[in-house]
Amino acid sequence: MDAWLAAVKRHVAWLKEHFKVSSWNTVYVGGGTPSALPNDMLAELLALPGVRNTGVEFTLEANPDDIDDAFLETATRAGVTRISVGVQSLEDDARTAVARRGSSDDIKTALERLSRSWNGELSADMIYGLPRQTESGLAADIAYLAGLGFDHLSVYELTLAEGTSLADAVRDGTAKVAGSDDRARLWDAAVRPLRDRGYERYEVSNWAVPGRECRHNQMYWSMGDWLAAGPSASGNLYNGDGTFLRMDNTWNDAAYAADPVASCSESVVSGKDAWIETLMMAMRTKKGLDSDTFVGRFGRPPEDVFGPALTERPDVFQKDSHGWKPTERGMDVLNSALVACMMEADRREGST
Repeated sequence: MDAWLAAVKRHVAWLKEHFKVSSWNTVYVGGGTPSALPNDMLAELLALPGVRNTGVEFTLEANPDDIDDAFLETATRAGVTRISVGVQSLEDDARTAVARRGSSDDIKTALERLSRSWNGELSADMIYGLPRQTESGLAADIAYLAGLGFDHLSVYELTLAEGTSLADAVRDGTAKVAGSDDRARLWDAAVRPLRDRGYERYEVSNWAVPGRECRHNQMYWSMGDWLAAGPSASGNLYNGDGTFLRMDNTWNDAAYAADPVASCSESVVSGKDAWIETLMMAMRTKKGLDSDTFVGRFGRPPEDVFGPALTERPDVFQKDSHGWKPTERGMDVLNSALVACMMEADRREGST
């Protein structure tokens, strides 16, 4: 931990100096769980951005069973404005199936303490499609979190990553995940209490009470500028010429600790790849793709790049005064629609 924190300190200092950063619009500490750090180390980590000015959205991720009075005091002193909790499920059978720490009762006790004690915004991450998860249980979980004041809820579909214990268990038949029909029913079960309580779906997997959307994540989806410190983190900067600088930190902890700057690989995202990434990220959101921004970056309207794959799918994409946005159904079938756009962009690039 000491070597990791020392490397992150060096990297943040270098990023601020190299890119002439005097302040941040948003800060997000997560990807992994910083709440696992000892509180004195967490305080050092949270001090690195130097957030003291008002208006900065400062998010900190946490496991619910790590949250105690000392953790909350550390977060408050650092200027954190939002705590994002990885809940995943409050059904004991589902939690046991994926080896989540803590029983449902323990997690609820921690969440209720957080709700009473924290004065900032609250987010929670949920997963649907887990082994032994039920529709009624998921709907109850969502309603429970909304009732506690979690004004931002992310509902992610389970994905199986190769090499994980769950993927191995599914492959050898000792665990069973929900099939496509069951997942669709689980999604519907999660959506109903969100809509009933006034949450809006502003991104494929993200719901929020209006005005409580995550500004940091919106920067990703708009292909804006962000810097990143820590192993496996990725940064992005628009170069002003239709290309993006992508900075990918090494996943290797030892290499990162030895030299966080030298171990970062850089690449330029340009041409068709830049067009597609811009469309792919924007169409994840209810706001969609701004045509003027696209033309300003790439010198071509999106209709010229993606053709009928974009313009002739009114069930998936619709045009308004600002540009193109996905329909509700479009968010649900986005991957297949984007593949069609990619193929059309590839064909058109090859013909020019």
